[in-house]
Amino acid sequence: LLKLAPGADESLVLKELERVLPGDVRAFSKAQLIDRDLAYWRTGTPLSVILLVGVALGFAVGVVICYQILYTEVLDHLAEFATLKAMGYSDRYIEFVVLNEAVLLSVLGFIPSIVVGSALLGLLGWTSGLPASVGFSEALNVGLLALSMCSLAGFLALRKVRNLDPAELF
Repeated sequence: LLKLAPGADESLVLKELERVLPGDVRAFSKAQLIDRDLAYWRTGTPLSVILLVGVALGFAVGVVICYQILYTEVLDHLAEFATLKAMGYSDRYIEFVVLNEAVLLSVLGFIPSIVVGSALLGLLGWTSGLPASVGFSEALNVGLLALSMCSLAGFLALRKVRNLDPAELF
């Protein structure tokens, strides 16, 4: 571990260290070492793979649950959608209504989940003594995943509306 004098050029010192050190020894700046360790923990450990699989499975299960909710909602309002189509409303308007429901579903699920998740992670950090919190970037990622999950479910639920013929329903 080296502490550089004020005004020293870090990149020059690293190049000089690479030149004088043996081939099996590498020199890193503090930022490079932190990035290297984080990359290892994100991709190089079994725990990171398990967490990635957990996120993928959670996403898939969430799409199925949201699909069931939205599909049931579409079926419950099929007569209303048929009436709107018979009155001249376009498929795009009805799709807009269903996708708005999907976005609303994602927002209504995101808010309590981020509050409860932050509280549980804070409790975990407090009991373990390790720093654990939900930052803005993590909350944004969760929000984007929730929005994409519900939007995908909404697009899948729209199949029934797209094939809807008002004359067949009445």
